[in-house]
Amino acid sequence: MVRPSTSLERQFAEELTETNRKSAKLGYFSPEFDAMLKIHGGVNTATRLVGAGTIQSGMRKVCELGHPELTTEAVMLRPEFQSLFSRSELECARWRLKQMGF
Repeated sequence: MVRPSTSLERQFAEELTETNRKSAKLGYFSPEFDAMLKIHGGVNTATRLVGAGTIQSGMRKVCELGHPELTTEAVMLRPEFQSLFSRSELECARWRLKQMGF
């Protein structure tokens, strides 16, 4: 169950939902990601994904489409959302984007 969230956490989750919508307009939509957001919330979903150790197919696909700004990692690294994550989580997000060539 998702714990009550702050305004910033809600804004982060809404932004991730929006990136999934934008990706769908480019030809890639992830119902699994959408479900994760509904079940776990944005911050928990992001920390699960970046902590997984492997780069998920969704991130690969969005980057292949030429839109790394639509990845969870890129949203995490936006200045307004960095306070939601640990230094280690942000470093993982940077590393993952670098692995994808960004």
